Order: sequence, then C-alpha cells, then structure tokens
Amino acid sequence: MLRLSQIRIELFVTFPLLHKNMTEILKFPEKHDHMELRLVFRNEVEMKKVQEFASKARNFRISFLPYFNYKNSTFFKDIVFITMDDIKKGRPDQREILSRHSINEHDFGKFLILPDGQVHANFNDPPLGNIRNHSLKRLIIKEMQEGISWKRTRLKVNPCKNCLYYFLCPPVSNYELFMNRFNFCKIHDGKNLDHE
Repeated sequence: MLRLSQIRIELFVTFPLLHKNMTEILKFPEKHDHMELRLVFRNEVEMKKVQEFASKARNFRISFLPYFNYKNSTFFKDIVFITMDDIKKGRPDQREILSRHSINEHDFGKFLILPDGQVHANFNDPPLGNIRNHSLKRLIIKEMQEGISWKRTRLKVNPCKNCLYYFLCPPVSNYELFMNRFNFCKIHDGKNLDHE
C-alpha cells in the first residue's frame, strides 16, 4: 500500500499569480518534501515575481519552468539554452557521465498516472498501459524492454549524437521533445527559434 510520503506531488503555478492562492500555499507550516512547486514564467518580469514568491515558500521544493510561447524566443534562449561555459561549469562526475550513456536522468524511474489510469513514462510518449489492467511491475518491465522515455539519451538524437560534448550535456528535456529540436545549445545552433 502506498503512503502519502511515497507519492511525489507537483503543483504547477502559472500566471497570473493570484495573491489569495499564493497566501494559502504559504500557510502550510510543515516541510513538504513530497510536494514540489513548479513555477512557470514567460518573461523577465514574471521570472522576478516567481523568484520573490519562491523566497517565501521555504517549506516546499521549488523548480522554475520557463515557458516558450513563440513570442519570447530571445528570453527563452537566454534562460534555457546552454553555452560552452555552462557545460564546463556543470562538471558532471563519472557516474553522471556513465549514466547519460544509457538513461535519461529526467525520466528514469518515473511514471505519470492520469485520472483514467493511463500510465506514461513521459507525456510526450505513448502510454505504456493502464494501472487498472497492468501491475506496476509489468509497466516497469515494459518501459525497460520496449519503452523509449527512460532510455532516450543524446546518443539517440540529432545533432547531439554527432557532437563531441554529448556526454557532458544535460539529459534530453521535455522542451526539446515538445519542440522537436535537440540542440538547445549555443554550440550547434543550426535552427532559428523565431521561425519554428
């Protein structure tokens, strides 16, 4: 039987930030390690507001999610794309470099279960089955043997698989999957984001 402490909850907070809702979230007195606030922003003004809110929400795990809306390409590139300096500063250890050869660290070990029971390893990929009809063990085996989410590495996407730095870069992200563009870097920036 699953306990609440074993379930990870992600709460997406988008604009406009409603003061009443934010005040209610901040009232939680105890630490919530199983709950993560994912703060979504589209521009520098919104980014500053979510950073201000995050400084007050110390009882929660926080992550920041820039949102691409085709009107904010310059801001998005500045925030999300990586440079050679970013790669050098990342300094992945041997374990991280080795794991990036075989698994996607963003997706590995995760399942997303919809209210209708559909199970995905990543929402950008087809469902693996339904939790009502398949055991968790069966779904894990299916993803390990047939799935693509957990094993999607830079070695399997263009232009990354031909890049000298593929093993130093972060794992393939949902941004890249959604936009069908796998070079979110300023090293091999072959496409213009403004015209996609």
